[in-house]
Amino acid sequence: MEDLQATVAGLVRTLQPERVLLCPGAAGEAGSIDLLVVKQTPQGFLARRREALGLLPTGSTVEILVYTPSEIEEMCRQENPFVIRVLEQGEELYCRVEPG
Repeated sequence: MEDLQATVAGLVRTLQPERVLLCPGAAGEAGSIDLLVVKQTPQGFLARRREALGLLPTGSTVEILVYTPSEIEEMCRQENPFVIRVLEQGEELYCRVEPG
């Protein structure tokens, strides 16, 4: 399995997201790791997913879902169980701190 810290560091460096969360129960039987990335972008869902997955080495067991902040808000309003579970129980691996 890839080094999770190195994977997250590469995603942060290239994608410059707002947040990266490790989905709860992410280390399944197959050893896969699921990450939820929050990033403001005009790209469509498939384009941003393709970009994120393209940063991983061939044969990677990491799955990445990239959502915009407004998509996360809308899914929370719609009570999406997956997103709510990740936000409540997931481990935050990165959070960009805005200067203030």
